[in-house]
Amino acid sequence: MSNNTINIRPGVGYLSILSAINYTPYHATAEFVDNSIQSYIDNKTKLRKLHSNYKLKIDIYVSGAVIEIKDNAAGINKENYERAFQAAMRPKKQTGLSEFGMGMKTAACWFSNLWTVKSKAIGEDFATEAKFDIEKITKEKNDRLSYKTSKMNKNSHYTIVTLKDLNHNPRGKSVERIKDHLASMYRAFINKGEIEIRYNGALLRYKNLPVLKAPSYKDLDDDIINPKKVTWFKKFDFDFSINKSTRNIWGYAAIADPGNKNAGFAVFRRNRLLFGSDDEPWRPLKLVRQEGSSIARRLFGEIHFDDEMEVTHTKDNLNWSEDDKQAFLTKLKSVLDSDDMPIIRQADRFRKEIHTPEIRSTYEKAGSSSMVQLSKAMSVLADIEKIKPTEVKKELPKPESKPTKIKSKKVNFQGESWTLDVILNNDKNVSDKEWLDYSFDKKGKKEKKVQIQIMMNKGFSSQYFGSDEKEIEGMLSLLCYIVLAEIIGKQRGFKDSYMVREYINRIIDSVPPTID
Repeated sequence: MSNNTINIRPGVGYLSILSAINYTPYHATAEFVDNSIQSYIDNKTKLRKLHSNYKLKIDIYVSGAVIEIKDNAAGINKENYERAFQAAMRPKKQTGLSEFGMGMKTAACWFSNLWTVKSKAIGEDFATEAKFDIEKITKEKNDRLSYKTSKMNKNSHYTIVTLKDLNHNPRGKSVERIKDHLASMYRAFINKGEIEIRYNGALLRYKNLPVLKAPSYKDLDDDIINPKKVTWFKKFDFDFSINKSTRNIWGYAAIADPGNKNAGFAVFRRNRLLFGSDDEPWRPLKLVRQEGSSIARRLFGEIHFDDEMEVTHTKDNLNWSEDDKQAFLTKLKSVLDSDDMPIIRQADRFRKEIHTPEIRSTYEKAGSSSMVQLSKAMSVLADIEKIKPTEVKKELPKPESKPTKIKSKKVNFQGESWTLDVILNNDKNVSDKEWLDYSFDKKGKKEKKVQIQIMMNKGFSSQYFGSDEKEIEGMLSLLCYIVLAEIIGKQRGFKDSYMVREYINRIIDSVPPTID
């Protein structure tokens, strides 16, 4: 085994700050995968000539305080060896996944203070081993790094990166997230059967959301008999100007059946995902209108930008202006919601559970019952004289029951910090308590605290809140809206804004069902 040296400029001090770069564990891990895939792409002919049934295999192992990434790609050859270990030395060919000359160095230094790269290039008769001890390199201010070579068969080929003394150590749920994100990021290669990625021995697979097959909302609204079922999957391909250059964009959009919290778009370039991975899908408001909407829970797809589209050096975003992004989304929306297949309107308007004879009959019965309740409510209101406002408490009395749930949220509103507490009060004794109550405390000049309380054992709550998560969410949201509207209305000069809530409380106490 012989010793050699390579230049690792620019400044060795640069390596010591890479641990603070804005990475996630899966983005950092992806940099090693990128290098493996690019080595495979650049040497595909040689690899397949040597192995008739060749498939790229990447194995990632995390054990204790050690991470190892191993591949059977073409290795780092003599021509590219020094460049591979110099930060910000871009390769001559910048049309692949390793275009910035930053990936392996940045990711390795982010993960580890002590890392080793062993590599054997296809067609060469020696293997190499380079060891990066960041603390030692920084202390000695050495800009040349020793590496070892050893004789080896020309036909062998691999790269093994070993990371020790970790700055970031994936554990527990973090490991599962890395696996899910990597499967999502490299789905194009995985689904074609070109590569295998294993994480601690588990083969990564990507499974897409099921696609809705159903009639158009228009046909159902028009009561068309036996309407045709449509598979709500739409391909697109169009050109668009970004950064004053024409880019080609293609992909697909679809409607998930059923809705899914991971619905949204994944954005790709060169078949590698940039953003919108797994549980972090891209849901631009221009397309989905608002978070939590039916569109947001159903619309999903892939958006591919052509190879020349510029991306950030961390390869987690496109290099475009906000104006270009918004103009692009406007174009994309028009393409997706064209009249031949209005996929966004379908995601918004179609309700699978609504368009059945049983559900329609249920709606009609519920509508008739609610009319009876409304007439009783009108009678109650007729007997109530104007209610005088009571002083709003700074804090609500603490509930007596242990099952009581309190949810808290901080919100910035017009330059002020608001803390909102929603209290689901499960006290059994409800006779002297308002069904919907709140407190309001000006804790500081720019700080407010609001407590909103719903008595869950009042008859209305127990009878109508149901057991479905979405039903309960809708009811609670509506009640919070009423209270917040009252508070803001009062602040803006509407003195009697409290009346709506007070009248609702009187109706709840007077119109069955009610239980104490």
